[in-house]
Amino acid sequence: MAKVLHVGPYQSPGGMATVMRLLNAHPPEGWQSELLSTHSQKGIWSKLSSWLGARRYLKRFSADFDIVHIHCAADFSFRRKINLAVIAQKKGVAVVFHIHSGRFDSWIMGREKRVKRYLRPYSIVVLSEGWKEKLNPLIGEVNVVINPVDPNIQNLNKERDKNSMLLLGRPDPVKGHRFAFELARKMRDEGWILKATGSEHQEENIEGLGWISEDLKFELLAKATVLLVPSSHEGQPMVILEAMAAGCPIIASDKVPDLPSIISKAEFENIDDWHTALLDLQPQSMTDAIANHSMEKVSASWGLLYDGIKIDR
Repeated sequence: MAKVLHVGPYQSPGGMATVMRLLNAHPPEGWQSELLSTHSQKGIWSKLSSWLGARRYLKRFSADFDIVHIHCAADFSFRRKINLAVIAQKKGVAVVFHIHSGRFDSWIMGREKRVKRYLRPYSIVVLSEGWKEKLNPLIGEVNVVINPVDPNIQNLNKERDKNSMLLLGRPDPVKGHRFAFELARKMRDEGWILKATGSEHQEENIEGLGWISEDLKFELLAKATVLLVPSSHEGQPMVILEAMAAGCPIIASDKVPDLPSIISKAEFENIDDWHTALLDLQPQSMTDAIANHSMEKVSASWGLLYDGIKIDR
């Protein structure tokens, strides 16, 4: 049976890690899968140790795999991961370079030729046709495989809490926590509350939940009135796919690309526009939009890509 090694921050919070764990748990037919961590949530020395450990592992064992599947963001993530790709390539192993970042197009500006040269030996994958259109001219031919949604998430059709906003994400400025808190303060007198992961912040109508379990995340999505995604940029947000699967209405920043038409949009950091979007929120029928993100279909897409690479070699 063919073997693929997923390389990236699968032990850390965030959408990329979620994708890695899902792909590992549901490999394509005819394939076995393993995970290799490249990241630590602790200090700089722990992060460096994780990366060096991944380098050592690939030098010793990458030849045991048919494909090394590298999961990457931008900036320092790219710099670290391209080094790991080179190690696998030198061992004669095919490499899939999977770009998750929502700002790869802006980060690459001024270094397009160099990045394109680095990526030339590998099979590049992006998350949507929109990202393919942006990145093809910059880095060469790319493949599209959309993100999967966890099959454990179900639309339970339970009665939702009234006037309950939910923000799911790490405490990174790009995720929009500051703006969401500002919006919650504006909505306080109208009876709205906000629950936010990735933050410990507490106010009268704001509950910071810190990091939460997958089970609690699914429970929150089943009960919230609306998921807020006020991000400044995204690749293909897992929280949106998870909300769609759970039947939770969504309002997303107009900076988030390739959104289904059913999702409500509001202008980035325009608090009046978000206020109006909340008051005008309508039910959103998610069934058709989420169907292509089923684990079965996404796994089959990866199978076609992996098998094609294996045959070509």
